[in-house]
Amino acid sequence: MDITPSTLNPLPGIEQLQEKTRHFGEILGNIVKEQEGDDVFQAVEKLRQGYIALRKQEDPQQRQALMLFIQQMDAQQLEKVIRAFNTFYLISNIIEEDFLHTNRRKEFDQPDSLLWKGSVRRTVVELKESGFSAAQMQQLINRLSYTPVFTAHPTEARRRTLMSSLRRIFVLIDAMEQPGLNDDQKCAYERQLKAQIQLLWRSNEVRTRKPTVEDEVLYGLYYFRESLFAAIPELYRYFERAMRYAYGSEQISIPSFLRFGSWIGGDRDGNPFVTAAVTRKSIRLGMQEALYEYIKRVDELRNLLSHSTAFITPTPAFSEHLEAENQRVGNQLLAGRSDQLTEEPYRRLLTIMRY
Repeated sequence: MDITPSTLNPLPGIEQLQEKTRHFGEILGNIVKEQEGDDVFQAVEKLRQGYIALRKQEDPQQRQALMLFIQQMDAQQLEKVIRAFNTFYLISNIIEEDFLHTNRRKEFDQPDSLLWKGSVRRTVVELKESGFSAAQMQQLINRLSYTPVFTAHPTEARRRTLMSSLRRIFVLIDAMEQPGLNDDQKCAYERQLKAQIQLLWRSNEVRTRKPTVEDEVLYGLYYFRESLFAAIPELYRYFERAMRYAYGSEQISIPSFLRFGSWIGGDRDGNPFVTAAVTRKSIRLGMQEALYEYIKRVDELRNLLSHSTAFITPTPAFSEHLEAENQRVGNQLLAGRSDQLTEEPYRRLLTIMRY
């Protein structure tokens, strides 16, 4: 297939979704033909076109012919055909998810939109219109508590490798929709997309062994690392913006109301492999994941906050805290360094924090 920018021209609404699905199907079809041969590709096409026709108009003889065609395939070819349809199903889900995500983001970008029913903004506005004062709203959200609980699905066979690959495809689709891309950029994204779909096709999508409890724990932590650590601060920002939208300048403080629980590694309901030692390790893995995220954020801030005392004056409270940390550990920690960050107070404190 030629990689040309013309295949990426945006279309409005559902037509864009359909065009994108066809385009990705062509990419996958070409990969199947290149890597598995024309026989597999033609088998996939025969079944695809045949069942599309049956969806439009039922034909018992045609349905029977397709079933007979499937039965006559050898096991190796049948496996590849099934994988082709399953891979297309996975990619189609990503395309639809991106479509919904894009439309919802457009709604967010409208400053006067109340968003959808059940959204934070609409709910807060409805409470305000029902007579809730700012003081009453503060009392209400002070009592707010939300604790999603993770659990491992016993039939989940997909690997984290597959989830990471699907996420990369989602990110690429989102990047391809940026306005103002030139032809070279569009072609570059198209090549990356084809490479990711090739990787998806060549990766084992299911585990070849039964997952351990530790596997299940790591699978659950994957969602924190890949999405929740970024999404949680956004949730609090949504609340803050919704309060400002509804109550204007009246001050409403958003408390920390979100906590997470997990059955993974602690649920003893019929699983003999969940021992006390496994539960302790599961807790340590969760703590480790959170600490790694904090360290990453500290490193990002340390690279960013290069303010010098030649140009800024920290607040007395900050200076007092930094001095206490210097006395506690900082002076000893930084004593042997050529760059002791004495003129960059924020970096010095962040270096101490990272230690």
